[in-house]
Amino acid sequence: MGIFSKIMAMTNSADHKYTVDSEQEAWLGILYTIIAADGEIKDIEIDELCDRLQHKTFFKNVDVTDLYHVANQAYQKHGGKTLIDKCSEKISSENRATVLTIAIDLMLVDGHEDEEEKKFIHYLAEKLSLQSNTSDQIVEVLNWRNKYNKFS
Repeated sequence: MGIFSKIMAMTNSADHKYTVDSEQEAWLGILYTIIAADGEIKDIEIDELCDRLQHKTFFKNVDVTDLYHVANQAYQKHGGKTLIDKCSEKISSENRATVLTIAIDLMLVDGHEDEEEKKFIHYLAEKLSLQSNTSDQIVEVLNWRNKYNKFS
């Protein structure tokens, strides 16, 4: 199913179940959920999300913008918990810590940690079968890295 067809199917079908077609789509679904968790998606979050993925060889020849729109539609229709549930199943074991790290980095991109974002991060770590303290360790390291950053 093409990207446009997938978006239209989610829009038009009341009983459509969300399925993830690729691991790249799963990354976008998870990362979109994190930036949307606080109820407001800021331009800087969208820019950072797209920038991070477009520079990964894993996304070579993948239109991140198209997958972003699929994730947006899926989030609107099914919610963040469903996206994390479905998408985490598609993340390969070698990419789990990477996805979690990018998710945490995106959570921190606006300079603060929202409680709803933190809940999704911990839920994501659990769904990815990572150790319970992994997300806390990543947050600590990224906070050190971001210590004197200016936030818009």
